[in-house]
Amino acid sequence: MNFATTDLVILIGYLLLMMGFGIWIANREKNENAKDYFLASSALPWWAVGGSLIASNISTEQILGMNGSGYVMGLAIGAYELMAALTLILVAKFLLPVFIKKEIYTMPQFLEVRFDGRVRTLMAFFWVALIVLVNISSIFYLGAIAIQTIGGYDNIIINNLDQVRPFVNGELTSTLIDAQTFKSMLLPSADIAEIYSEKWISNDYKIPLYLPILILAVYSATLSIFGGLKAVVWTDVIQVVILIIGGLTAAYMVLSFVGDGSFFGGLNHLYEKAPGHFNMILEEGNPGYDKLPGISVLIGGMWIANIYYWGNNQYIIQRALASKSLAEAQKGVAFAALMKLFIPLFAVIPGIAAYVILKDPAAYGFTGDGISVPDQSFPWVLNNFVQVGFKGLVLAALIAAIGSSISSMVNSASTIFTLDIYKNLFVKSEGEGHYVRIGRLAATAALILGALIAPALGSFDQIFQFIQDYTGFVSPGVVAVFLFGMFWRRTTANAAFIAVLISIPLSAAMHNFFPDVPFLVRMALSFVIISGLIVIVSYFENPAGGKKDYNDLPFKLGLMGAILLISVPAGIRILVGDIDTNMTFGVLILGLTAIVFGLLLTENRKDDAKGIPISTKLFKTDMTFNSSAIFICITLAVIYTMLW
Repeated sequence: MNFATTDLVILIGYLLLMMGFGIWIANREKNENAKDYFLASSALPWWAVGGSLIASNISTEQILGMNGSGYVMGLAIGAYELMAALTLILVAKFLLPVFIKKEIYTMPQFLEVRFDGRVRTLMAFFWVALIVLVNISSIFYLGAIAIQTIGGYDNIIINNLDQVRPFVNGELTSTLIDAQTFKSMLLPSADIAEIYSEKWISNDYKIPLYLPILILAVYSATLSIFGGLKAVVWTDVIQVVILIIGGLTAAYMVLSFVGDGSFFGGLNHLYEKAPGHFNMILEEGNPGYDKLPGISVLIGGMWIANIYYWGNNQYIIQRALASKSLAEAQKGVAFAALMKLFIPLFAVIPGIAAYVILKDPAAYGFTGDGISVPDQSFPWVLNNFVQVGFKGLVLAALIAAIGSSISSMVNSASTIFTLDIYKNLFVKSEGEGHYVRIGRLAATAALILGALIAPALGSFDQIFQFIQDYTGFVSPGVVAVFLFGMFWRRTTANAAFIAVLISIPLSAAMHNFFPDVPFLVRMALSFVIISGLIVIVSYFENPAGGKKDYNDLPFKLGLMGAILLISVPAGIRILVGDIDTNMTFGVLILGLTAIVFGLLLTENRKDDAKGIPISTKLFKTDMTFNSSAIFICITLAVIYTMLW
C-alpha cells in the first residue's frame, strides 16, 4: 500500500502522542491502592465508560474481517454489532444492578460472594489462562496480520518490466506471470519496481510478523502496565474518537465516490446495485448461510456468546464496575449500545461498496487494481478512495483499535490474577501498594506471554474458529451459573461448581464426537444440560418447605424466558428439519427444557444460605436510560423490518 510522507507523519505522531499520554496518566495518577489501579477509583463518568467499552471491543482484524464478510454476504454480518446493542441494554438493566450491589472488583469474586471459594478459584485460573493464551495472543496475531496486509504484500521475484516470477510457500515458481496480472492478485496499487536486470532479484515486500507484534506490545505496555485501568480508559476515550472518525472518513469517501459526492446518495446507490447485500436475514442457499444461519442470528445459541461476552467478561464489565454509580454505569453502557448501531457504517458498508465497484469497475471509471480475497476490501478502499493525510488517520485508528483491545485484556488478566489468585490464595495481608506492584508485574507477564504465543497461532487454519471454539467450551456453563446464581436463590455452591467443572469436558466431548452438529446447536444443548444439572442438584440439596417473604415468580419466569430464547429455538428448528442434524438433539433440547421448567414451577425448597436477596425494585432505571433503550429497540425493529 502506498503511504505519503504526510500519512506516515500522522501515524507515527499519533502513536507517540498516545504513548506519551499513557505515560503522563501513569505518572499523574499515583494509584496508591488496589481500587485506584484496578477500578480507576470508581470515578468514571458515563461517557468514559461507554467510550472505553467500544474501544475495548473493536479491533482491526474485526474491521477487516467484517468488511470482508460485507463484501461476500452484505449487511447481514452487521447483526453481530446490532444484537450487541440489544445485549448491552439487557446487561445494564438486569446484570449490572446485581454486580454493583455486591461491590465486587472481578467476576470470580462475585462467584465466591454468591457461592464459595472453589468456584471463584476454578474460574479465576480458567479466565487468566483464556485471556492470556487465547484472547491476548490472538489479538496480537490477528492485529499483526492486519498490519502486514495493509503495509506490505508477499515476496515476489522480478525479472524485467513485464514479467514476474512469484514465491509460493517460500519456493520460486517456474511460471512467468504478466506483471499487471500479478499486481491484480495482490493488494491494490502494489507497486512492482522497475528492475533493469537480466538476473532474478528477490524483493521482500512483506513486513516480518514479529515487527508489528513488537510495536503493538510496546504501544500497549505504555497504556496498560503503569497507569492501570485509569490510563487504559482515558486513552480509550481518545482512541474511540479517532476510531470512529477514521472509520467514518473511509466510509464517507467511498460512498461519496459512488454517490456523485453524496453520502446518502452513495448508500442508496449501493442498495440499488446490490439489493441482496442489504438482506439482514439470510436464506438457505446464500453463501453466508453457514455463518449466519437465518433467524438464528436473533434467537438461539448466539445469545450465549452475547451474554457471556457483554455480561460475564471481566475486561468489559470492569469498566461499568469502575463507574461513579449504578445510574452512571447504566448510562455509559447505553451510550456504548447507541454507538454500536453506527459501527456497521464503517465496519460493513465499505466492503459492500468494494463489491459494487469491482463488480463493474468500468462503470465507475475505475482502472485500478482489484482484490484477491474479500478481507482486502477495506485496505482496498483505504488505498484507492481515502485522500492523503486522512489515510494516515484511518491507519492510526486501526492500530488504536488493536492497542485498546490488548490493553484492556492485559489489565483484566492482571486484575483477576492479583485479586482472585495471588491475594486470595497466597499473600492475603500485605499493604495496598504491594498488590499494585504485583498487578503491574502480572500485566507485564500477560503482555509478554501473549506476544510470544501469538506467532504460533499461524498453525491454525481459522483463528476466529480457534477463539470461538475455546471460548464456547466454557461460555454455556458460565452463563448458566451467573443467571441461576443471580435470579434463583435455591442455586447451591455444589451445583455451580459441578456446572463449571463439567462445562469444558461436555462441550469438548460434543465437539469431538459430533463435529457435524452446528456450533450454535452444541452451545444451546450444553446450556440446557448444565441448566438442568444446576436445578436438579440444587433441588436435592436444599430441604423442602419454608415460607418465602418475597415473590420469586418473576425471576423464575425470567430464567425460563432466557432458556426459551437460547435453547428452545434450536430444538424446534432441528425437529422441523430447518437445521440439518440428527433429530435426537432436538428431542434432547426440548425434553431437558421441559424438565427444567417443571422443576422451577413446582419446587418448594428453601433458599440457599448465600442466595442474593433482590426485588424488582432493584431493576428500576432512570428516564435517560429508558429513553435510550426504547430508541435502540425501535431502531433495531425498523432495520430488521425494512431489510429482512
